[in-house]
Amino acid sequence: MTNDEHMRQELDPASEVEQDESAVPPEQPEHLRARDPDIQRKLSQMITDVSGVDKKKYEHRLVQDLMTAALKLLPDGRDTGELKLMTAAVKELRYAYRVFGQYPNIRKVT
Repeated sequence: MTNDEHMRQELDPASEVEQDESAVPPEQPEHLRARDPDIQRKLSQMITDVSGVDKKKYEHRLVQDLMTAALKLLPDGRDTGELKLMTAAVKELRYAYRVFGQYPNIRKVT
C-alpha cells in the first residue's frame, strides 16, 4: 500500500528536504547502517515472525520505519538519558493505546 491509499502525506519527503549534515556525528564504517538491505530484510522478517503481518501491508512498513529509526539512535550519539526518555515515551504510548483502545466510541479528555 502506498501513502496515497491512506490519504497520508510524507512529512519529510527526501526530494524536498535539504539535509544539514554538519550536526551529524561521523559515521563508523566498521558497522552496518540501519538502512543496509541485509538489516532491512532481517527487520522485515522479524516483524512478520512476531506479528504475522504481511510485509506488503502499510502497518508493517510503519513498524519497520519505527525500528529503523530506533537503530539509528546509537550511531547518532544519543546519550543514556535521551534513550531512556524515548524508550519510556514509546512504552507509555503503546500502553495508553491498549487501555483507551477498549473504548473507541467514548470521547477522552486529556
